[in-house]
Amino acid sequence: MTGGFFVSCKNGKEGKAVKELQTALRGSLYPIKGISFCGVSNSTEEQNFINKHLEILFFTLFFDHEGIIYLENTSYKSSTFLINWLLNKKLKFKYIDRILPLNRFTTYNEDSIREDLAKIDRSLTYAIDYKEHFVTHNIKKKIIDLITLTLEGMRVDLKDPNYWIIVSAIDDHVGFTVLPKNVSDDSFVKI
Repeated sequence: MTGGFFVSCKNGKEGKAVKELQTALRGSLYPIKGISFCGVSNSTEEQNFINKHLEILFFTLFFDHEGIIYLENTSYKSSTFLINWLLNKKLKFKYIDRILPLNRFTTYNEDSIREDLAKIDRSLTYAIDYKEHFVTHNIKKKIIDLITLTLEGMRVDLKDPNYWIIVSAIDDHVGFTVLPKNVSDDSFVKI
């Protein structure tokens, strides 16, 4: 799967959360050409909105779990760029609890994680934000060990890092991105 956003929202409000984010992004100078929605909504009204206005891709991975949405970024701008744009707008959301920009969302793959980590300036600091949902086996230790071994010698700074390494695991898939310091805004990304 490509990059995009992991969005957590209030249970049963997935459709409204998608609409809220789509409306915010529609106002950007670089609109998303299409957003794919993965999730379940019990509300017929919300489902009708999604069917009418969005290209829908359902992944079995998300089918039974409410409150978690993966939105595929199909624009020509990166998810990090779009998060920066939203941060500059200083938006507050009613239905969205947390947004994580993901440059990659695939099954666990050490090579792709190492590839992203290779771009980091080793003289700076980092912090890891790891979240997991519905993980059937413990991959947290494998992922944290991989990151720390790859970045060996680099300093960890939990209060004010130069890079946020965001990892979000769901079932056997891992979303991963490296964000420079200026993107991490507690009120929006809620790290």
